[in-house]
Amino acid sequence: MNHASDHIPVVVTLQVPAKVMAASALDFGTVITGATASANLAVSNPAVPPADELDYSFSAPPGFTAPAGPFQAIAGAFSNNHTIGMSTAGAGDLSGTLIVATDDPDSASKPVLLSGRVLRHAAPSLDSLASVPSGNLDLGYHTSGQFPDSSVRVHNLGYDAQQARLSVSSGVITGGGGRFSIVGGFTSALIAGTGKTYDVHFDDSGAAQDSTYEATLTFKSDDEALPGSHAAPDLVVNLRARPLSEATGVGDVHPAALRLYPAHPNPLSGETWLGFDLPGRAPVSLEIFDLSGRRVSSLASGVREAGRYQTSWRPLDASGGRIAGGLYFARLSVPGRTLVERLVVLP
Repeated sequence: MNHASDHIPVVVTLQVPAKVMAASALDFGTVITGATASANLAVSNPAVPPADELDYSFSAPPGFTAPAGPFQAIAGAFSNNHTIGMSTAGAGDLSGTLIVATDDPDSASKPVLLSGRVLRHAAPSLDSLASVPSGNLDLGYHTSGQFPDSSVRVHNLGYDAQQARLSVSSGVITGGGGRFSIVGGFTSALIAGTGKTYDVHFDDSGAAQDSTYEATLTFKSDDEALPGSHAAPDLVVNLRARPLSEATGVGDVHPAALRLYPAHPNPLSGETWLGFDLPGRAPVSLEIFDLSGRRVSSLASGVREAGRYQTSWRPLDASGGRIAGGLYFARLSVPGRTLVERLVVLP
């Protein structure tokens, strides 16, 4: 016993702590309202076995979602994949910080930056200032060879950085005996803040004189190709043209009703033509007004005999300077009646 040890063996087991590994940022990209927007976040424990298991949970910022947890990641094992979601209920730029709360002593609160953009749906319209899903394009009444091409313009109403672009995929004309066509043929367009103009032509060769030709131009469009994109409502334009016989000048027509014809071309950047039918002798005024109600120009004034009349207008002020682009109104007035047509002056 003199040589016996009085030491008791002691065994101490030390376990390496867990480590957290995850991306520092997730970008959800750009989507359209109503889309499903999600991104994958991989969380792993890169500590060398037999290191401790990683315990963790998520705390998502406003506008984003994360699974409730808690979760565990085994040291040296494959990553755990988690779906992080982004709200697409409204348009806007979203950002925030997802917190991964862990038992990693070196990173108890792992931040993950989240970001994404949600756009409103595109808004097709025939007008740049108001929602106009349908309209009329009257190419007028002319003798053979005198029909000018007239324009129709497609807009993405209210476009800004938080609205999807409008993809115009087709423009089809039906009816009219095949006499109406888009000059140069239809070309697709991706419309942001500037509208796309399509010129319409009427072929009067061999057309029945003193007959009215009518057709329909239908534009189909969608949101640009992003998650959440869907088809937009059609835009419909009613086309009209009336070839006159050589012996029947504009002043020889005897209309049955008062009518103000749409300007052509419209929208316009230079000269446009307006016409009106007067069924009986009467005092007439044809004037142009801006949105504030201010009179910009007087095109006709005084007593006129019954007939069909045409006049031109250029978007100029009294001093000969060009007026600002925007929405204007042509107003035809006779005793007891007033007719109004819109005109869009291009910038």
